[in-house]
Amino acid sequence: MKKYQIVLGGRGADCYIYRLTDEQHEKLKEGNVDKDGMGMEQILEVLNKDFITDSEEIVLGAYFEPDLHHFSVYDENENIVWESNKDWDLEFDDEDEDYKITYDDENILICEDLLKGSFFSYVVETEEDFDSNKLTVIVEEVGEIIPLITGIKYDGKKVEVDEYGDYWDKGFNFYLT
Repeated sequence: MKKYQIVLGGRGADCYIYRLTDEQHEKLKEGNVDKDGMGMEQILEVLNKDFITDSEEIVLGAYFEPDLHHFSVYDENENIVWESNKDWDLEFDDEDEDYKITYDDENILICEDLLKGSFFSYVVETEEDFDSNKLTVIVEEVGEIIPLITGIKYDGKKVEVDEYGDYWDKGFNFYLT
């Protein structure tokens, strides 16, 4: 059995989702939260939170744009055996609902924390050599605004995250639905 480590990196986001009351929604709308009209302290006051990361609903992933993410595959000896490039034909299985849209209802605040680095590491075991044609992605489009790669499949089977990577934030965007 051969073992491969698949690392997903690049640019992406941690999306913190807040379901709002009508009153909270109105205050954020009046404050132009989605046009940088409010400071972080004002937003936290409306949400009644200490930190923007205090959301119970979070979506993490790499952007589903060819030039903003990359895959690196390593063998058991930590030698690189394959790397994706922006011309790689990235696919998802539409029949299996591997592309879903979430948080597109009303009264939602999406706090997009812009990230850069490695997001997830997966381990795949197979009898054969690694085949990039067997690698597909699972995409979650947050609020019909932010499409993120949130998982992978290899040879049609979902692969669980082995480790979370090392990434850092580059700032926030806010979207009000």
